[in-house]
Amino acid sequence: MTKHNNISSNANSDHVWIWLSSLALTFVITYLANSFLLDTRIMGFEIGLFSIVAIGFFCFTLAAISFSYLWKQQRITNSGLQNIVFSSLISLIALVTLDSVFSAYIRSTTPDAVADTRLFDKNTRIMELYPRLYYPTDRNFRLHKPGTAVSGSHYGGFYQKKMLESPTLVKDVLSRRSIAINIDQHGFREDAAIESAHIFAIGDSYTFGWGVNQEELWVNLVEGNLGQTVFNLGMHDSSPKQELELLRYVLQNLAGRVDHVLWLIYEGNDLEDSYAEKAPSKTVNTRESGLRQVISNLFRGLKDNSVIHQFRAGRARLAMGKSNTAYIGSHEIEGVSLATPVFFSETLGLSFFHPEHIKRGSQPESYVLEHPNRPLLDKTFEDMSKLASDNKFDVTVIILPTNVRLHGQYFDGIPELSTDPHFINYVENLSRRLGFTVVNLYGQFQPYVKNKLLHFRDDAHWNAEGHRMAAKAILQEIFDIENPSFE
Repeated sequence: MTKHNNISSNANSDHVWIWLSSLALTFVITYLANSFLLDTRIMGFEIGLFSIVAIGFFCFTLAAISFSYLWKQQRITNSGLQNIVFSSLISLIALVTLDSVFSAYIRSTTPDAVADTRLFDKNTRIMELYPRLYYPTDRNFRLHKPGTAVSGSHYGGFYQKKMLESPTLVKDVLSRRSIAINIDQHGFREDAAIESAHIFAIGDSYTFGWGVNQEELWVNLVEGNLGQTVFNLGMHDSSPKQELELLRYVLQNLAGRVDHVLWLIYEGNDLEDSYAEKAPSKTVNTRESGLRQVISNLFRGLKDNSVIHQFRAGRARLAMGKSNTAYIGSHEIEGVSLATPVFFSETLGLSFFHPEHIKRGSQPESYVLEHPNRPLLDKTFEDMSKLASDNKFDVTVIILPTNVRLHGQYFDGIPELSTDPHFINYVENLSRRLGFTVVNLYGQFQPYVKNKLLHFRDDAHWNAEGHRMAAKAILQEIFDIENPSFE
């Protein structure tokens, strides 16, 4: 009897190690799968949280069956199973530690991360003034909250309170501007009736009108010269995928006839922004959905911090590449330390440039071609082509370079950018291949950029002059209006 109990006890002990080794190995595989696959598309199927959990369950089941078979065949021992458990746990701890340390390093090398607090400053930065956004459906696009109006004065996005201690920055860089923004009943920065519009403008903050009043916007300047409504669907902080989803929503629910879509694509971040299909999960005030949201946030947080994701998204490559030469501009002026360096030009004066735009602008063509979002960008353009064909409207792609691409060559200390604007060239070729007309503002702006600053000095966006030059190029290239009325 005692012998039988010992045999049974040993068997149970072995079974425990089978389950533990399967579970430990599953944790490692699931962690890696989450870093590689979460929120990506494979053969048209988006890998979400449920898919990652399913991969984990499959791996656990397969490992348990395999270890059980090997144990019965006496090809693996108790000690072998224990080694699998311990080595898997050590690997998992090492991966989490590496990802945490590396993510902290990436954040520490990003100048914006050391920006001063806003809690003790009476002044407003531009992004603090802007209307709130929301997701109207479960698709990945946003609208402004309808029927809202904001107005006030603000500095640009690079502003920090301590900059006011520098007379030079106050006099030559910082610009306090007044702005008024009215959002209509549908969630757009418009005062026209959407049902009567036949030309629509879509894009990010450059279409929305970041930092300028409505009458200064390129959309409104084009509209005034055409004598017909150009309806502004611009949504700040949006990607090409989100703009496509927004246009679909408008076509299905709001618009009448659409003849022409003006689609602004931005070199600065349109490759790097979100290409997810679905909006973030809604948080409902129940215990079950709250737990689901916590788990979802945990998985996505682990992915965002992973070394694998940092390299695939290009952030790690950028931080490790030209970190010592990308900020030769001044990090201090008149005793004021700056999170973002300020640069000087003999002809254009002082200006800030976005550090990420400098880094991305220095990358080789492979950065664009090998970026994980590049196939998603392709699909977004292909889907736009189908949408245009189904609804019988024309598409004009307006390609916008960053301010450092335009003006950087005339400022001291900015590292040499890539000879060719690889993202701009890629988008232009993709657009023409799909039959879209193209306005490449990189070329159109060249006659002006040496002596005329088209962006705010304390922000990366167009100033009123930039909007005028964009409107002029669009009117000449697309609508054959050589002498716009605002000239």
